Amino acid sequence: MTSASTGPYVIGCDVGSQGTNVALYSADGTLCASSYQPYDLAFPNPGWAEQDPELWVSATERGISSLLGEIPAGASAVKGLSFGSQLDGMVVCDGAGRALRPALIWMDRRAEAQAAALAERMAPEDFYRRVGANLDSSHAVFKAMWVRDEEPEVFAQAKHVMPPGSYVLWRTTGVLAVDYSNASSLALLDPRSRTWSDEVLEATGIDRAMLPELGAGTQAVGPISAAFAEATGLAPSTLVAMGCGDEMAATLGAGVFAAGEVCDVGSQGTNVAVYSADGTLCASSYQPYDLAFPNPGWAEQDPELWISATERGISSVLDEVEAGASAVQGLSFGSQLDGMVVCDGAGRALRPALIWMDRRAEAQAAALAERMAPEDFYRRVGANLDSSHAVFKAMWVRDEEPEVFAQAKHVMPPGSYVLWRTTGVLGVDYSNASSLALLDPRSRTWSD
Repeated sequence: MTSASTGPYVIGCDVGSQGTNVALYSADGTLCASSYQPYDLAFPNPGWAEQDPELWVSATERGISSLLGEIPAGASAVKGLSFGSQLDGMVVCDGAGRALRPALIWMDRRAEAQAAALAERMAPEDFYRRVGANLDSSHAVFKAMWVRDEEPEVFAQAKHVMPPGSYVLWRTTGVLAVDYSNASSLALLDPRSRTWSDEVLEATGIDRAMLPELGAGTQAVGPISAAFAEATGLAPSTLVAMGCGDEMAATLGAGVFAAGEVCDVGSQGTNVAVYSADGTLCASSYQPYDLAFPNPGWAEQDPELWISATERGISSVLDEVEAGASAVQGLSFGSQLDGMVVCDGAGRALRPALIWMDRRAEAQAAALAERMAPEDFYRRVGANLDSSHAVFKAMWVRDEEPEVFAQAKHVMPPGSYVLWRTTGVLGVDYSNASSLALLDPRSRTWSD
């Protein structure tokens, strides 16, 4: 607890796919304390990614309980609670709020056949116009369709389908609702009317009655349930606001909330945008590319896809610059974090990049935890000792593909690879360096 902070307090819960971070804030926005509760993912088949929804609830309860012990005034000083949650997941529940199977989370790609079948009934362009989302199997509606088609005995018991944020909200308050950002990740919401799209519901065959009630992320849902109060120690009067998707929460946290401001978050394509000197968005071009999941828990990408997509995107937007290419005075990048590219001295990637969602390096992380306490690791580099970070992916290549690593001269995150191929300069900014879990954030030097 920071000495300068005073109540009342609010709690924010970031319900992610690798863990839940619970943070306590004072009324003036000061971060007073936080608690991170990790949990597991399951990859039963290539391209599949599942998670037990109860992990989200129990992690939230544990995290909140641990924070309450740091409040001198006690739990009654906490007045509100809300969530930022992982998007594009699908939880199939019975009428009592019990998940009937593990959730199909955002990185799950098993519903390709369902997306392809819908594309035969509705043009992808029409789908996009109606719900503002690409017709792509990553979106949650296709995962519900997969359960319906492939596990009919499960779907026959289902009364509700919902994203992860709605499940946690339901278990916290007893209210089944969804904010517009989480609803959008279902690919069923008309973003203009902020209602469920009749046309897409009909095309997908999803019953409107199975969906949560819609509302704004800032909407007060009500007090916490008696069960949640007992599990956490919070006062029963603690109010809960609906909350939103994690990417939208991060965008707001970055200060992007006014018309004309843009935040680009992604790893399934490159978005190139050209701006005038006054910050006006003049043109943009999105260039998608593929991911590979060669084994459960593995996620790879050819780094050359990033280069070619960047080149195509830039060429495309230059066509819309009336004054020609010479009018473009600068270029910069925002890149996916936690990836690892292993290169030779000429800048050639020696194997596909292990990108941020790759979890194959569990053994390397466990081995390091035997040599360095996770708390010490965190103090030194400001990152949890977790296999998602890029240093463990480099260690995996070293340990499991020694013939590849023997040729390596450089290891780097995706942003450095694109910078190197763009300029010939091998460099890394502090944010990308931090994702390697090797940077001391206080000295801004590599941690010896």
